[in-house]
Amino acid sequence: MSTGVGAGRDACAVGRQPDGMPNPSRPLLVTADDVLLDDAVRLAAAAGIEVSVADSAEAAASQWAAAPLVLVGRDLAGVLADRSFPRRAGVVIVCDASAAEAATVWRDAVRLGAEHVAVLPEAERWLMDRLVEPPEGSHLRGPVVTVVPGRGGAGASTFAVLLARAAEAGMLIDLDPVGGGLDARLEIDLAPGMRWTDLASVRGRLSPATLRGSLPCLGDIAVVSAADPVAVPTESLASIIEAGVRSGHPTILDGTRDLSPVSHLAWARSDVVVLCVPLDVNAILASRALAQVIAASGTRTVAVLRPSRDALLSSFDIQDALGIPIIGQWGHDRSLARGESPLAVPLRSIRHLADTLLPRERTSRRAS
Repeated sequence: MSTGVGAGRDACAVGRQPDGMPNPSRPLLVTADDVLLDDAVRLAAAAGIEVSVADSAEAAASQWAAAPLVLVGRDLAGVLADRSFPRRAGVVIVCDASAAEAATVWRDAVRLGAEHVAVLPEAERWLMDRLVEPPEGSHLRGPVVTVVPGRGGAGASTFAVLLARAAEAGMLIDLDPVGGGLDARLEIDLAPGMRWTDLASVRGRLSPATLRGSLPCLGDIAVVSAADPVAVPTESLASIIEAGVRSGHPTILDGTRDLSPVSHLAWARSDVVVLCVPLDVNAILASRALAQVIAASGTRTVAVLRPSRDALLSSFDIQDALGIPIIGQWGHDRSLARGESPLAVPLRSIRHLADTLLPRERTSRRAS
């Protein structure tokens, strides 16, 4: 196993576990070609991915089956094929343009059962995208939940924060361009990291790890927000949501009642949209109108009720009036009445709702 870091190699992109054993969670790069090694490691670092490196068939044998992706250099592809390495999904042959002209490259690719031959430098973008793609058949696509107020003052932003807190290593995205910024409400407005003003030009596929590392965090929650008024670009939002999905962890969007392209994109990309509905007639009518608009996106829409002491309608009456399922109630909390931060609200107040909206294995034990 070779893990030396030379010119053009990023130290964080090549490595072993502390005990010196190879890390099976990382893609495996099999090559003894220093030029190819430097190129591949450089691309992995740019994608925010760490790789393990094997410089011989012997070194690759123990990691071949477990690695989520295997990149095989042209120099060792024939050696692995001659040794009848078992066929598996997620094998890519990597070579330069001159080597790609040789018929043996394609013959070795067939013998190894490779899914693709990546010819550098033309295939650099493709290879970076492939490095951040989850393994085929994996169950690491995280859920997307958008929380929307049925009317102003419904507590939707607080509910979104609580839901993000209940999710393990999730991402919280603020979609209100003039809301003052969730990072301020979460008291991380001075924390380093990118805001919407920095992310406005983001396009295309993003590495989940790189994105998360660039954002301000509250504990294990990565936050996308903005203190200054800024329009949220739909292209940037689409890229960020997709990165959140590929991270395998929940992505929670704090939405608004507007009918902008950003809102329509958020609804369409969500697994479920949650309407926070106070129990008064005007709020129910306003929520019903918004639910009908959201329904056009084809996304499942549910309601969380905000009961009040003088509410007279039953849940059956309200569900009939709303036209969408009610998944529960989120009661009045004294800390919110005192104007305290949503960080002061106990997670037990939404425990049953978090279990309903998020896969059980993704909800944090702190919600118990």
